[in-house]
Amino acid sequence: MSQCTSSNQSLQIMLFNGLRLGILRLFLCIFWTNLFLHSFASCQNPVIPYSIGPPVLKGRRFSGGLIFFDLNVTVAKGGPDCYPRDVVLVNGHFQPSIQVYVNDTVHIKVRNQLPKDFPEVSSGISIHWHGLYMWNNATWYDGTPYIMQCPIAIDRTFTYKFLVNEIPGTYIWHDHSSALRSDGLQGSFIVRSSDPDQAYIWTNTSVDYTLFISDWYHNEGNVMAMQLNRPMVQANVTANSGSYRDIPAPDALLINGMGFYGDCNMNGLTLSLGENGVLVPVCGPQLHNLTHPVPGNSGGKSGGCSHQVFDVVPGESYFMRIVNAGMATYVTICFEGHNVTVVTGDVIPMAPVDFQCIDLNVAQRYDVVLTAYSDDSYIGSSFWISVHSQHRPASPSTYAVLRYVDPAGSSTTDSSASSADSSLGISEEMQPSGTSGSAVAGATWPSTPPPQPGLFPWTLNETLAINANDGMLGYLDGGYLPGFWDLYLKNGAYESILYGTADRVIVLNQTSPVLSKNGVLRWAMDNVAMPTDPPCEPLMRTLKRIPTWLQEHTLNTSNASAVEALMIEATSRGEYASNKIQTPSVFLDGMPTPKVPIVGLHLAQIKLGQVVDIVINNRPGSEGNPEYADGPSATYLHSIHLHGHKFWVLGMGTGVYSDSLKGTLNFFNPMLRDTMTLPAGGWLVIRFLANNAGIWPLHCHILWHAFMGQQVYIVEGDASEWPPVPKGMPACTQKCIYNFAPFTQRYINKTYGSKNSYQLPQG
Repeated sequence: MSQCTSSNQSLQIMLFNGLRLGILRLFLCIFWTNLFLHSFASCQNPVIPYSIGPPVLKGRRFSGGLIFFDLNVTVAKGGPDCYPRDVVLVNGHFQPSIQVYVNDTVHIKVRNQLPKDFPEVSSGISIHWHGLYMWNNATWYDGTPYIMQCPIAIDRTFTYKFLVNEIPGTYIWHDHSSALRSDGLQGSFIVRSSDPDQAYIWTNTSVDYTLFISDWYHNEGNVMAMQLNRPMVQANVTANSGSYRDIPAPDALLINGMGFYGDCNMNGLTLSLGENGVLVPVCGPQLHNLTHPVPGNSGGKSGGCSHQVFDVVPGESYFMRIVNAGMATYVTICFEGHNVTVVTGDVIPMAPVDFQCIDLNVAQRYDVVLTAYSDDSYIGSSFWISVHSQHRPASPSTYAVLRYVDPAGSSTTDSSASSADSSLGISEEMQPSGTSGSAVAGATWPSTPPPQPGLFPWTLNETLAINANDGMLGYLDGGYLPGFWDLYLKNGAYESILYGTADRVIVLNQTSPVLSKNGVLRWAMDNVAMPTDPPCEPLMRTLKRIPTWLQEHTLNTSNASAVEALMIEATSRGEYASNKIQTPSVFLDGMPTPKVPIVGLHLAQIKLGQVVDIVINNRPGSEGNPEYADGPSATYLHSIHLHGHKFWVLGMGTGVYSDSLKGTLNFFNPMLRDTMTLPAGGWLVIRFLANNAGIWPLHCHILWHAFMGQQVYIVEGDASEWPPVPKGMPACTQKCIYNFAPFTQRYINKTYGSKNSYQLPQG
C-alpha cells in the first residue's frame, strides 16, 4: 500500500525538501500503484474546486482509493456566536467538513478525548453518516448506538471502515449517541465524483460553496436534554426531581460556524405579518470584536464570531451546497435580488426549479446553482443572504453576504486557494484547511436594510413542487453514475416498484402524552416511546447471537395494568449493569396498540425485497389515552429520517391519512429523499424498497424528539441475512446510561459533583 500525494502536495514537498525527495515519492507511488494494478491517476486527487465553507479535514491518501482520517474529539472554550461556552472540536476545528470521492474506501479513526466530567445523557460517542446507504458490511459502521455498535468510551478509539459506493453529493456526519452535535460534533460529508469533467455537470464551473447552517444554544446539549426527563406537571415536582424545562429557542443561528447572538433583539419582539402573526425579533447584523474565537475556524484571524462572505464574479455560476444541520430549527434561506435553481435534494437530482427563498427542515440538504448578474456595474455591490427560523416564535435570524468582485482580482477560479494551517503540529496530509473566504467588514455590508424574520414558510404545495428529475436520472444511468437504479434498486424494476402496490404498509401515529402517573412528557409512535439504550449491547449483535431474543421479549399488550406498571418502572431507572433488569419489552408493529403509553423497543419487521409504504399521522398527544394529559405533538412539524435508504415521498397533507386520499399521491415523479417533513397536524406517506439487510432507525431528526422516544427500528431481513459482525467493534461497558433516566439532583451531584464547571440543572 503506497501513500499518494496530490500534485499540489508533491510540489510543496519538492520546494521544501528538494527535488530528490519529490522524485523518490513519485517513483514509489508509481511502483506501488502498478503493483496493485491501479492507474497512476489513482495516486492523484481530482482537482478540488475553489470553495468557501467550513474547514476541511484532509486525510492520508493511498493508492487504490484508500484514505485515512483521524478525528480527535476534544472540548475547548469558544464562542462561534461571541458568547463563551464549552464547544466540542475535531482536530481543533469546529464543525469541520470531511470530503471524499466515489469509490473511496475510508478509514476514519475517532478518538474520544472528552473530559471525564463532561455531561452525558448516553454513554460515549458514535458517528452516523447521514444519507449514506452503508451497504453490505458497512451496515455495522452506520453509527447508530446500541443497534450496530456500542459508543466509543472516553479515552478509547474506534475506526469506521466503509466503501463510499454512493451518489456524489452533500451528506452530513454527526454524533448519534447523545446531544453532542448541539455542541459542535458534526459537519458536512461531501462525496465528489472522481472524474473532474463530470463533477459539476449542473454548473460547468469549478467553484463550490457550502452553507452549513446550524442553530446554536448557550448551554451544553446534554444539560438541556437532562431537564426534558423531569416532571412537567408541577404536582410531581420535588426538590430532588427538579422540574421539566423545554428546549428554548436557539440563541443564534450559524452559517459555517459564524454568527452573532446580538444580531437580533430578542427582548424587543414584534408581531409579524408572517406565519399567523407570530412574535419575531427585530434583526440587524452588527460588527463586533472577535472576543471569543473558536480555534481553527476563519473569520478575521482566528475564527468564529463573524459573518461569512461569498464572492461572485459577474456572469459566473456557482454551485452552492445548503445544509440544515440544526437541532430543531426549520429554516428559510433567502438570496436578496437573486433566484437560485434547485438541482438536488438530499443528493438526488431534482427537476430544476427556481426560488429566491428555500425552506429546509432539520437534516435536509439542497444543492443549488446561483448565477451572478453579468453586468460589470455590479462589481463592488453586496446582497444579503439571510436565514430565518420558522414555526418557532421568538427565534433568531442570521446573515451572510453575497459580494460582487472584479474577476481580475478574484481568487474564485484558483483551485489551490484553500491553504492548510501549518501551526497545528500534525503531518501535512492531515492538516485541516482553514475556511476559505473572508469575514465581513464594514464596507462589505449591503446598502439595503437587512431582511427581517416573519416570512411565510413553504406551503405543502410548494414543498411538493420539487420532483424527481427523470432526465437527469437517465443521464446518471447512462454515464455519470453508471447503474444508478441498479445501485439503489439492486436489480429491481423502477416502474414496478413505484407504480405497483406495496407488499407491506406500516401505519404509525405520532403522539406526545404527558403521563399522569409521573408528569413526564414522552414522544411516542403508536403509544410506544423508545429509548436509545438499553440494552447495553448492540441489538443486531444480540439477534445474531440469540435468534429467539425478539420472541422472548415481545410484550403482551392485552395486560393493560402490567403494561402501565412497566411504563412507570421504565421511566424511573437510572444507571445499572448491563446484565440486570435493563432489557425493555419489545413491541412489534402490527400488534394491538397499547391502551396506555409504554416504554420499550418498537420494531417493524420486513422481508428483503419487499416494497414498503410507511404512513405517519401527526396526532394530538392524548389521542386514545383519555386518562393522560395532552402533550404538544400535533402542533409540531417533524423531520422524518430513515437510515440505510432513500424513500419516495408519495404525498403529504393535513388531517389523518386514509385510503380515500390515495388518488392524491404522486406515483409518477415523486422526490427520492432520506429526510422529509411530517406536517403539523398532518400526514406523510413514503415508499422504499427493502434491499439493505440490517436494522435501520426511522426517527424524527429533531434531536430532542428522538431523545424522548420518537423512533421506530425497521428490522430488515432475518439476522442470518445480515453481514457478519466485523472484528474490532467498540467494546461495550459494564454499565450504560439509560437516556430515559430522570437525572435527579441527587444523581447529578453524585456523578458530576455539586460544584461542576458545566451549566448543570439545579432543581
